[in-house]
Amino acid sequence: MLGVNKPRIYMALYARGQIKEGQVKYHTSLLLAPKNPDTSTRKEQCVQYHVVNKIEDGVEVWKFLPTRTMNRVETLRSVALLGKVSISESSLRSKLEKAKIAQGDKPWRCRHWVWAAIQTLVAENIIVAPPLAIEELWTLQCDYTYQKEYDPDAALPCIDNAGQPMDAEIGPMP
Repeated sequence: MLGVNKPRIYMALYARGQIKEGQVKYHTSLLLAPKNPDTSTRKEQCVQYHVVNKIEDGVEVWKFLPTRTMNRVETLRSVALLGKVSISESSLRSKLEKAKIAQGDKPWRCRHWVWAAIQTLVAENIIVAPPLAIEELWTLQCDYTYQKEYDPDAALPCIDNAGQPMDAEIGPMP
């Protein structure tokens, strides 16, 4: 059967440290993971694709930061399955580097880059467009995550690309 063991691409929500008033509770990124990743070890089989803001010479600068990561980390709170990926990790990275980063736009945040990155993946025929608007899917994922009690001993909360809860492939913390 074709496509059975392809890596999965998820929209991932991570707990933030200290949250400022009006700030969204979660950092948003994309997560590339193997099918049924082994969370019993501290292997780094996943790649987190995200943007982070740094202050350089007194100016906030957003940077694309792909990072190898363990299959399950303590701050990861939920994922939304976007699809299976048929291209190499390096090809995926080069596609995601094309996603718009808005410098100097104060309300712009990591979630906006993720939304642009998903649109890039759809435009490049890497994944199928979700049946919902990307922003709506993100809102449903945030709401679903708020409702879930964090449990490192349980599988990670997961929704599909239509916002419906589903069984997660990412298991408990090691």
